[in-house]
Amino acid sequence: MIYRQPPDYFKKVSQKIRTSIIKIIKFMVIFSLSLFIPLIVNFWQYYQNFNTLVVNQIQLQQLNSDLIYLDEVLFTSAQLYAATANEYWQLRYREHETKLDSVILQSKQIISEISALSDIEKANKANQILVEIESRSFELTRLGKRQQALELFNSQEYLQARSDYATAIKNIEEKIEQKITENIQQNRQRLLFSALGATSILTILIPLWLYALKIFNNYLEEQKKVNKIQKENLRLATELEISNKLQKMLLPKEEELEAIKNLDIAGFMQPATEIGGDYYDVLQDENRVKIGIGDVTGHGLESGIVMLMIQTAVRTLLAHQETDATKFLNTLNKTIYDNVQRMNSEKNLTLTLLDYQGGIVRLSGQHEEVIVVRNQGEIELIDTIDLGFPLGLEDNITDFIGETEIKLSSGDGIILYTDGITEAENPQGETYGLERLCQVISRNWYLSAKEIKNAIIKDLETYINQHTVFDDITLLIVKQK
Repeated sequence: MIYRQPPDYFKKVSQKIRTSIIKIIKFMVIFSLSLFIPLIVNFWQYYQNFNTLVVNQIQLQQLNSDLIYLDEVLFTSAQLYAATANEYWQLRYREHETKLDSVILQSKQIISEISALSDIEKANKANQILVEIESRSFELTRLGKRQQALELFNSQEYLQARSDYATAIKNIEEKIEQKITENIQQNRQRLLFSALGATSILTILIPLWLYALKIFNNYLEEQKKVNKIQKENLRLATELEISNKLQKMLLPKEEELEAIKNLDIAGFMQPATEIGGDYYDVLQDENRVKIGIGDVTGHGLESGIVMLMIQTAVRTLLAHQETDATKFLNTLNKTIYDNVQRMNSEKNLTLTLLDYQGGIVRLSGQHEEVIVVRNQGEIELIDTIDLGFPLGLEDNITDFIGETEIKLSSGDGIILYTDGITEAENPQGETYGLERLCQVISRNWYLSAKEIKNAIIKDLETYINQHTVFDDITLLIVKQK
């Protein structure tokens, strides 16, 4: 069964669900980023640090190799110059001496990374001693004292300086290898911890994202249902609008009522929903006037359909000149009973019929109490409980039907209504009641039927105020001219 909602109901529900989904996704994105961004930053920092260390240590390894190579070049060049007095070797020495000074300077700039600054200082100091002795050998060679120059290379001071230089270079090389091993181990541990962290984060995030995905899929499914219901409600709203127009079209027109001689008639009907379950009609057949009022149980589409059945059946029986009240009501009952059985519905209705001719009203059928108003506003109430039986409950109601006669003089009249008036509530939950209705009628009876109708509806609306109306409201004023 489709339940109609206010026009913007589904839009509000859909917007609310969509807002919740967006909030969940935003939370998931922010939560995921808050976990992954630090992890990514750590990975990047590890990479940068490791890369810097590796680059520096490769440079140190290269510089260390250069220190060994250049030392050998200087030593060999100095010895060969002392042995041969060939200027080529002195020039070669001077060229590589400059390179060695440059390599030592570069080593000092990055050597702190491996805590070997003291070793490079020792190597530099030993190198200075070696350069000083080798410079003395060059001077002796130029003076022709090559033997003395060669003896300098075997001196205790020279040999000690070479030993100190070699020891310092070896220490640097060992520390480079040690530092590389330590860095590899440290970064291996960091990467392991990061991998464990990433695994833990994924263990948390995967179920959360699967849950978010499930919620999103549920939202899509619900959205499909909402769209389907919206389409169905749109279709139903169109059908109800058509039914409502049809129901209003079948109500007696004002010009029809004005055309009835000797009677001043005014009617009012306001359904609680799009389709009402109340019925009233005024039909004229030559000098006879048939007036009916009824109330189908409930309201809405089913009740409205039953109301249309009654209107059609009454008009059909009137057209066939059926004047016997018992036959008239029993035929109506049979029609409604068979139809509601076919509809598999539990709908039934109370119905009162008035046959007017020449100032005489014959009243039959069970409904609310009929209000008879005399010329000066005096009120008489006629109980209809013994004049009929609810239509649609039993297959045959012949034994329940009764009839009473009312004589109307000029200025007299009859008020017909449904319980939507007497049972209407004010904000305090108090009903309007039959007594108040009679007071308003009596007080305004000197007016025309239309003015009396307006006075009653105005008083009713004032009483109800802004309180919800739960039932259809129908009123019919019949006044003898």
